[in-house]
Amino acid sequence: MRKIRLGIIFWGLLAIITAGNDVQSFEGKGKNKGYREGELLIKFESSSSRGIVAQDLKMTRDIRVIKNFSNASLVNLPEGLEVEEAVEGLNSQGMLAEPNYFRELHPRHTRSLAELAEIPKEMPNDYYFGLQWGLNNVGQVINGEEDADIDAPEGWNISSNKGEGVIIGVIGTGIAPNHPDLAENIWINPDEIFDGKDNDGNGFIDDIIGWDFLHNRNNPVDGNGHDTFVSSIAAGSGNNYKGIAGVAWNAKIMSLKIFDSIGMSTVADELEAISYAVEKGVSVINMSYGGPQSSQIEEQTIENAPILFVCSAGNYRENSDEKPKFPASYRLPNLISVAATDAADELTDFSNFGEQTIDVGAPGKNILGAVPKRKTVFHEGFESSPLEWETGGHRNSWEVTKEQHAKGFFSLAESPGREYSNNTSSWIMSPLIDLTADLGSQLTFYIGGSAEEKDFLYIQSSKNKKDWTNEIVYLSGNFFPYITGSSGNMWYRA
Repeated sequence: MRKIRLGIIFWGLLAIITAGNDVQSFEGKGKNKGYREGELLIKFESSSSRGIVAQDLKMTRDIRVIKNFSNASLVNLPEGLEVEEAVEGLNSQGMLAEPNYFRELHPRHTRSLAELAEIPKEMPNDYYFGLQWGLNNVGQVINGEEDADIDAPEGWNISSNKGEGVIIGVIGTGIAPNHPDLAENIWINPDEIFDGKDNDGNGFIDDIIGWDFLHNRNNPVDGNGHDTFVSSIAAGSGNNYKGIAGVAWNAKIMSLKIFDSIGMSTVADELEAISYAVEKGVSVINMSYGGPQSSQIEEQTIENAPILFVCSAGNYRENSDEKPKFPASYRLPNLISVAATDAADELTDFSNFGEQTIDVGAPGKNILGAVPKRKTVFHEGFESSPLEWETGGHRNSWEVTKEQHAKGFFSLAESPGREYSNNTSSWIMSPLIDLTADLGSQLTFYIGGSAEEKDFLYIQSSKNKKDWTNEIVYLSGNFFPYITGSSGNMWYRA
């Protein structure tokens, strides 16, 4: 049986959904290799040699510089030149060349308010502070151990400024800047005016609260929710009768967005974010992500930055001494690798561990944090007839069916009730969705059915039905393994 059934609920995207069984035409192939195809990172001995070497690479190999960072450059390879071949050739000439490795978010582990204990009367006065066992544990979580926390109230008594004057750079998915627990603590660029000009001359126009390095724009809003959550734990406004209290509730958060909505990024985007943050005077950078590939350029960039880096150890239940995850596993004096502990002061059942590669443990399970407030911009349950979606492609056989469904009574299926033909490459496109006022939109849908190993599904968006995004959301391989084989009549949220 080779068919994919889709039940789809959209939150704000004009999307073309394509199914087929020939992955060779994928843009951005290389995801399963752990790096972005067609790109390299190159380290130069000095800034003066950068221009000479870059010109030579362009003339002799047609390798072109895309972006320059403080000590490295991102380059684009000509068609037909494989990453491994290019790395081997350049390294043999004495250069330091590496693939542009992917980095993946480490998911947050939280629990809904309804599942947690009642709120004890504790200081500060933030409404949910009593549930923040990681700051002050009085046994409010089942099996919780009193004082298994970071002693936040004791720390606040010692240092009354509570992070005042500290700028925390959060490299991740962006921030919801108007969240009531974050709005007062968002870093504001003192050298920039919102006027369409690059007032501070750093190459970023109107970078008022940070930068979106993924889309190269000045509004690093959070389409995922991960780092709104992280930022509130680090520096959520405290003692304001609202929400929760951050650890350093007077510190400022600089938003450094490099991750897409499904939590994928590359070392190159990270390097650009670090360079920006250092120039703008951050004190510490948070990195709640990682990958299995070590990068010399990444390691040297972190080592040479005059700031502190705090990295999550990873949520893979693995010994990092044997299977390291980076950047957390670099042994550097300005990097702290943090494992996750629970309310009983034990290592969580998901955290990485390692005597040589992990520095400290900190509360990381059943943690409360802020999330972006969302509204439903567009919803599709496929109940309407005729369907207002366009279809096309080779061997197109998309249909609405009642055979299976995730919610409601209908789903959208490729060849419902039968196998689809070999070499199928068909698509279906939603009606136009107006997202003019909705930055940070998130697409959610449910998927189930069965497919063979080389089958794939991906999603693109367009403003004009002609120019489609290169930011393709692949639902195959490591990103959505259920698409290979059978989902066993289960529907999975994507």
